[in-house]
Amino acid sequence: RVPSFAFPEQAAAALGRVGFYSRWRERELAEAAERADLAELSVDVACVHAAIDAHLVEVGAGVPVSPDRVQAMLAAYGIDMPPTRLVPAAEAVAVADALGYPVAIKAVHRAVGRSAEAGVALDLVDADDVTASVETMVAHLGGADPAEFMVYVQRMLPPGVDVRVQAHDDPSVGPLVTAGLGGMQADLIGDEASRVAPLSPRAAAALLADTRVAAALDARAQAAVVDVLVRIGRLVDDHPEFAGIDLNPVIVADGVAHVADATVTLQPAAHPERPFRRLETD
Repeated sequence: RVPSFAFPEQAAAALGRVGFYSRWRERELAEAAERADLAELSVDVACVHAAIDAHLVEVGAGVPVSPDRVQAMLAAYGIDMPPTRLVPAAEAVAVADALGYPVAIKAVHRAVGRSAEAGVALDLVDADDVTASVETMVAHLGGADPAEFMVYVQRMLPPGVDVRVQAHDDPSVGPLVTAGLGGMQADLIGDEASRVAPLSPRAAAALLADTRVAAALDARAQAAVVDVLVRIGRLVDDHPEFAGIDLNPVIVADGVAHVADATVTLQPAAHPERPFRRLETD
């Protein structure tokens, strides 16, 4: 019953696999201990349940959740998103006055780029700026009826590194959390790494380290993104109604991560049987 190999290369390969498996067990056991601590996160499960139920009853599955409701859901899990309102273009000035300047205006349907012509206007400091930006957006992107042109009005965030955080329900393994470079060109860049939710801080840090965006973040910024990843993982693990979450960009500045744009879709709750990984400890 003693392993025997005809050539030393085979023995070395077998020992290499033993070492890899040993390191994997150590990492998984450490992450399991950290996942047990996720229950200590300050979250408001009931608030999110109420928001999900209200959306599914009032709007239905598959339709993006309104910005104010998304903001409430994220806030319930300790994720920061500045006040954001979806309004007709004609009401943008009044909403900007209520939120306080500076603000950002973003058209619901945009072109590629970061300009008013493309549907994105940043650092608007007064009503005249808002009016001029909205008029430019309507002129370049509006349809036959300008009254139907919708925009997001959001309190302006400080500049920083753009990160993209996503989560979606995979029919085979359950909720997956993905991170990578964010911004307008995120889909073209294709910088993505994924892990199964929920994520321990160690797993979230390993996920971030597998992306190119990690090189652009200092230690404080990485810790801020790791915190968002952990909380998003807990959010989608707690609530199977989340079909998809796309936070793009999450702007990381001064060691703080702010969600600038968020698209959330819901589905009726389902608990399908899925394969899962179990680590034996004895």
